[in-house]
Amino acid sequence: MKFSKDVTADMLEDIIELYLTNLREHREDAKQAYEADAKDEFHKYMYDMFGLAEEMLLNRLSPLTEPADNEK
Repeated sequence: MKFSKDVTADMLEDIIELYLTNLREHREDAKQAYEADAKDEFHKYMYDMFGLAEEMLLNRLSPLTEPADNEK
């Protein structure tokens, strides 16, 4: 992947935040579906996978990010 020359850190932050927001929304939807029907293993697995995707992204980005105010 190669970014355009005019891509800024702010642009990347916005995209990453949107991606994380979408992951969290989908994860919450999967959780609600599973809680509504405990036999719905698909949504249980999707809940786990959305959580894994979020964790992987945050771990990979952690060397590049500053700690949040509550982590200082």
